Amino acid sequence: AGKRSGAVITANIAADEGREVYCVPGNIFDGSSIGCHELIRTGAKLVDMPQDILDDKRSWQQAMNRRITQPSIFDCAPQEPKPAPAPVTTELGAKLLALLQAGALSLEKLTEQSGAAFAAVSMELLDLQAAGLVAADQAQRYYRK
Repeated sequence: AGKRSGAVITANIAADEGREVYCVPGNIFDGSSIGCHELIRTGAKLVDMPQDILDDKRSWQQAMNRRITQPSIFDCAPQEPKPAPAPVTTELGAKLLALLQAGALSLEKLTEQSGAAFAAVSMELLDLQAAGLVAADQAQRYYRK
């Protein structure tokens, strides 16, 4: 996708709507790939092969299955306040938290240093952000809270 292409505009709208955006990188010497590379730099998921998307979808489904369900607003019985559960992290989550102990890192650096797949690291960072353990700065570097 070129820098100002309809594909880039559509991808940005999708991202603004909370949709997953996937990009296949192009030739770095070809101007018609600039838009895709910019999308990847700003958070789109890099795809090298169709399996990357399938793996990402499986990771997302597993993450959704791990989520703690909240009581319904229609539950009438008074409930005693429960202490917040300790955040549960996966093996990859623990590894990412350990890497972030030294300071903020980009998604690419975390992927490289963890040795895990890009999609898996991206999903795990999302889970860690939802748990309030990690945040991202303006430069899209992740840090421990």
